[in-house]
Amino acid sequence: MSPMTRYFEQSVGPAPLGWVPAALTASRLALAPVMVVNAYAWGSETLFVVALCWAFVSDIYDGVIARWLKVDTPLVRRFDSATDMVFYLSTLWAVGVAHTDVFMQYVWPLMGLVALEVACNTVSCWRFGRLPATHTYTAKCWGISLFAALVLLLGFGVTGWVFTLMLALGYVAGVEVLAILLLSKRPPVDVAGLWLIQRLRLNQEMQR
Repeated sequence: MSPMTRYFEQSVGPAPLGWVPAALTASRLALAPVMVVNAYAWGSETLFVVALCWAFVSDIYDGVIARWLKVDTPLVRRFDSATDMVFYLSTLWAVGVAHTDVFMQYVWPLMGLVALEVACNTVSCWRFGRLPATHTYTAKCWGISLFAALVLLLGFGVTGWVFTLMLALGYVAGVEVLAILLLSKRPPVDVAGLWLIQRLRLNQEMQR
């Protein structure tokens, strides 16, 4: 067995279809530059919506399939989280190009969300030497609202209460993840919420 094959199996497991979840995540990563190029070159609302829908569906099913195949390793989870960050930062860039007026209207709340994301990643790398993969319930709710808000904006030019709700949920989710990262003694993976942090810390103590 080659070193590359051994590393791959340690990362996603030896299952025959173990590559499928990582491939779904990678397809979402490949859409990040498409969002930016579309904003500059084509301005196609249909392409924006299709890309967002595929990103949303792949984000759901890469985790579902990974759990089904029993290859949902921490590395796979972190790849998923890092991909989400890259894709949605690229989408924010696309919003700034395609809907500059909306971007400027919400520039400070949006920059606050970006700063919160940077803080979470910085704290995780500083404390644990790796990117976060908490996947809290509030983060999942934010992901749904983010998808809806971006489809309405990039596909139909609409903001409204959905956009405001997305911003609010983004701050709630970001602050919760930051608190989990600060309070955990080991890298937290798939933590449903802050209310479980005490149980997580006890489990981490028992594993020492």
